[in-house]
Amino acid sequence: MAAEMMEGIRDGRAEGNGDGSEAADRIRIEDMEAQARSFIREYPLASLAAAVVLGYVAARLLPRI
Repeated sequence: MAAEMMEGIRDGRAEGNGDGSEAADRIRIEDMEAQARSFIREYPLASLAAAVVLGYVAARLLPRI
């Protein structure tokens, strides 16, 4: 009986870790998005220049379809 209870607790923890991990990932993504928005508002020209450079590099590196 005790072994079954311990197994149930372990299963519950494993399921909980998955949910907590997803929630933590969501929080990290939301935090990164907020930081990106803040940076873009503070430095709009630098953000635009970075986007242009990254677009150019991606266009040069990726094969044409």
